[in-house]
Amino acid sequence: MGDAVLSAFLQVLFQGIAHTMKEELKKSDCLKKERELLTSKVEMIQAVLKGAENMQLSELQKLWFGNLKDVSYDAMEVLDKYLYEDHRRQHLSSVRNNTVSSAMNPKRQYFRIIMAREIKDVAMRIDNLLKTAADFQVEVHGQTSLHTEGSSSSHPSSSFPPPDAHCRQEDHEHIVEMILRSDRNHKVQVLPILGEAYIGKTTVAQLVITDERISWHFELRPWVHVSNEFNIRRITADIIESIEGSSPLAEDLRTSDRLGIYDPYELRGLSKEDCWSLFCKHAQCNPSIDAQLYGFGDSRSSRLIDEVVLRCKGVPIIAASLGHRLQQEKDKGKWAAVLREENWESNQSDYMRSLRMNYAQLDSHLKPCFAYCSIFPQNFQFEEEWLIQLWEAQVVIPRFPNIAEMMAAGSNYFRSFVQLSFFQRVHLGHIREQDRYSMPQKMQELALHVSAGDCYILGSDRPCDYPEKVRHLTVQFDKLANGNNMFDEISNYTSLYTLLIVGGSANYQLRIPKDVLENTLKRLRVLDVSNFGLSELPESIGDLIHLRCLQLRGTKIRRLPESVCHLYHLQTLGLRNCYCLEELPTDIKYLGKLRHIDLHLDNHQPTLLKHMPEGIGSLIGLQTLSRFVISKRRGRHSSVPELSELINLSGELLISNLDLVKDAQEAQQANLASKKFLRKLELSWCENNNKQLDDDQIIENLKPANTIDELTISGYGGMECPRWLCSENYMHDLVTVRLHGFKSCNVLPSLGLLPQLKNLYLTSWDQLNFINSSSYVYGHDASFLSLKKFHLEGMHRLQRWDWDDLCIFAPHVSELTVKNCPQLLQLPRCIQNLRDLEDMEIAGCGQLTLLPHMDGLTSLQRLEISDCNSIRSLPSRGLPRSLQVLSINNCHQLSQSCKNLGSTVPSVWINGNRIY
Repeated sequence: MGDAVLSAFLQVLFQGIAHTMKEELKKSDCLKKERELLTSKVEMIQAVLKGAENMQLSELQKLWFGNLKDVSYDAMEVLDKYLYEDHRRQHLSSVRNNTVSSAMNPKRQYFRIIMAREIKDVAMRIDNLLKTAADFQVEVHGQTSLHTEGSSSSHPSSSFPPPDAHCRQEDHEHIVEMILRSDRNHKVQVLPILGEAYIGKTTVAQLVITDERISWHFELRPWVHVSNEFNIRRITADIIESIEGSSPLAEDLRTSDRLGIYDPYELRGLSKEDCWSLFCKHAQCNPSIDAQLYGFGDSRSSRLIDEVVLRCKGVPIIAASLGHRLQQEKDKGKWAAVLREENWESNQSDYMRSLRMNYAQLDSHLKPCFAYCSIFPQNFQFEEEWLIQLWEAQVVIPRFPNIAEMMAAGSNYFRSFVQLSFFQRVHLGHIREQDRYSMPQKMQELALHVSAGDCYILGSDRPCDYPEKVRHLTVQFDKLANGNNMFDEISNYTSLYTLLIVGGSANYQLRIPKDVLENTLKRLRVLDVSNFGLSELPESIGDLIHLRCLQLRGTKIRRLPESVCHLYHLQTLGLRNCYCLEELPTDIKYLGKLRHIDLHLDNHQPTLLKHMPEGIGSLIGLQTLSRFVISKRRGRHSSVPELSELINLSGELLISNLDLVKDAQEAQQANLASKKFLRKLELSWCENNNKQLDDDQIIENLKPANTIDELTISGYGGMECPRWLCSENYMHDLVTVRLHGFKSCNVLPSLGLLPQLKNLYLTSWDQLNFINSSSYVYGHDASFLSLKKFHLEGMHRLQRWDWDDLCIFAPHVSELTVKNCPQLLQLPRCIQNLRDLEDMEIAGCGQLTLLPHMDGLTSLQRLEISDCNSIRSLPSRGLPRSLQVLSINNCHQLSQSCKNLGSTVPSVWINGNRIY
């Protein structure tokens, strides 16, 4: 299998070489002869690789393909150098004069002679390998005498879904009941789930922590994987990190010496019935099949069932992968033969055998993507966007003619691995801006097995015999005996394309030696030194002419050296959560291949980044620009017209300091309506903004594309909300709306008819004092038909909230929060009709004297009332029977009336203490 992935890496390399010669060098007439020579050799190699993709190679063949790999890397570097020089000359030509890059320029002529010689040398080395192919038992036409492993007559597919959670519903229910029956006297409860590898522990853990009955009782529900190396300090540290260091639970974990630990729940293998059901689902066959149709001697389905269950051994992924394997067999009559003849009882473990089979069935374009993931240490967590950017930098994602196809390809690749269970989503029990994923331990072992020596993890126990052959290196900083000597060890790896340094600390002042960049790392495509206390980069970073991806996430970097603007191949500049960043390089506009400038900040705190570099709008290939800061400062001018041509922007975009926009005409030049790949948009004015009339006109001309699903507007000073926001025909995809800090607007926008709106957050409106149904629907008899969460907070002047009884309000809302509305006199009666409401919180409403009737809230599970001293009692008609948790805080009179509830509510808390 390792040999197969070797050819998969080679295919990617030669696809890149072919693309470069045919597309990027097609205008270089001076190299036409050399280009045609190399192209002919590359086409022959591609034929060989196609035939060898799934071959089990001999040692002799491995040697030949190893030599071919070395040549392919050298070829990529030669072509890379030529393209880099070409971009550099174009840049010099644009900033000086056209004579610099003239074809008659002696330096230019000399460089072309050198390049022609190197390209010809690579072509001859490939030709020599082709001539010796027969000596190494390699067929030039792609056929070898050795057998293939795990091949199928049908075309392999990547549609294989993960094992299904429905097989673990019984375990899920048992654990939930066990938790709910416990007394829960400890603040921190721990439930161990034990079981064999791949038996379904992660599936069950995720089912439990996402169960609504559990979420009503436990605000934070982290889980952590415990390997064979049980270390309570590491486990606790992982949990604290996953829930953020400032949370109350994190503090409880730091200070508590006692945990409430349940008896371990032992997870057993699937039953015979569940194994058969899961197999049939993935084999796409009827559970009551006629076994005779599948190659058995009689029609009894029990024969086939017994054969399948025997091999599954109760493990979900084996049942699923076995079903998928047989689904690939077009001739159903051969099923019995496949089950009996394939080497199911090999020396490998059942799990690894199953995983290797899944890998063999991957589409060929996915195999190098997976092999590249062998650089991830065990339990390493990563985000989708980050990994796709690494794939792009290493060209394991084929190049597409347009940006939209490229974007879609990366996401499709990643989703395929999630569906196949090669990646699993990590539920951290805390809301994060991006989902995180990890590779299960067995998958990580498989990736190491198939990466065939190209990838290595420094800090692991695995020895590295030939460091000069390693192309992709991860350094586990926290596993090194002496982190201060890290770069001395890295200097042994002289052919690196990827360098990831993980396990860092913001307290460690990482410094990258200049000589290491100049000598050891000159071939780098990816450099990631995220989450260290790194405050500066050496100027020699500009010497990494092959660099595609530079990740500095979570560092203390303040400024980047201007030499970064010499990295003409750079595609990704990762500055996520760099809260100390003050400015971007002045000449960044010359990096024509730049696709991603990630400036996202997880915490909405004031940023030190006060302006954008002039000319950033010329980077028309940008797909990511998560933040744009408007500035009118002398010498540091950046305005919204820079956004005009950036029509490929995707993901999120925050535009800040909109109070500096001159007029509506300037706002129109942002051309936001053209950015159809954007999904999140935030429009932000500064807090002391008072431009009422101008803001009304400006926001109308900041109309986004109708494809966005999340919109935030903050600090807006206009009198009226934009008309486009209320258009149900235009903003039909809008799912989440946040309207914060409105200075002058005293009427809510008519959002009640937006068909997809699920989450609405209205906070800190200075002038709003009245809400009624006409604010939302303008004459319609129903509103907010899709709404799930409604959050109203910080409305200090709000006194009345009325609702027409004839107008249906949010019939499917499940979460309602009303906080810090000190003048609010009453809640609308329509609340008593919210039959889907599960969670309600009322806090900081000091003038509120009565609660609405709640007996009609038949789904209500949790009710919290805080800092409402004028409320004397619960509703006269009582509480709904569905209520599981009642929490009263700082409400003296109400607290007294709730002390005699008895057993009507399972869990009653008063001022943080559980009384029932």
